[in-house]
Amino acid sequence: MKTSSLRIVLFASFAIFTGSCSKSPTSPNGGGNLIANPDFTSGGQPSLAGWEINDTARVKVVSNAPHGANTWSLWTAPSGGIMAGGIATTYVTGQSGSGTYTFSCWELNLAHWYWGYVTMAQLRNGATISVRSINMQDSVWTAYTLSDTLDLLPSDTISITIATGTLMMWMHESAYPGVDSASYGCCFNQVSLVKTQ
Repeated sequence: MKTSSLRIVLFASFAIFTGSCSKSPTSPNGGGNLIANPDFTSGGQPSLAGWEINDTARVKVVSNAPHGANTWSLWTAPSGGIMAGGIATTYVTGQSGSGTYTFSCWELNLAHWYWGYVTMAQLRNGATISVRSINMQDSVWTAYTLSDTLDLLPSDTISITIATGTLMMWMHESAYPGVDSASYGCCFNQVSLVKTQ
């Protein structure tokens, strides 16, 4: 049996918790956005300022956006073999009390077998005490929202993590397409976190 014909398909399970989530054809609400760099720019130039990333080759700012939106989007590579996919995280501090927080963004899958996902977590003293996630699986630009009601102490942090998942975790190197932001992975645009109640 040829090595190139071997394929191990693993179905990654990402928790979808009971928080409210949906996809919508309408643009996310940009008013009161708590994310420091929601359009991935600085001084009009592409920038990952305000975002922690795991690998500069697997997380980039690219020129790909929904119609009428800002030019720059966050691109994350899918995982492949033993390589982790691209992961970008931003943190929101200074919030306190009880309230409903809604994350929204536009997302685009660039190829089959991949999907984008976002995790919104409440962090306290280095521990995760609440988490909600949403998977995004559209091959055209689509708007998504994810909401959670949080009871925050002044010292708590809200983290937003954006990444690309994959069903193809391993393939022979001659068959695996490698990292190409024009053809694989997912793009994210107009990210927003607002306190809605």
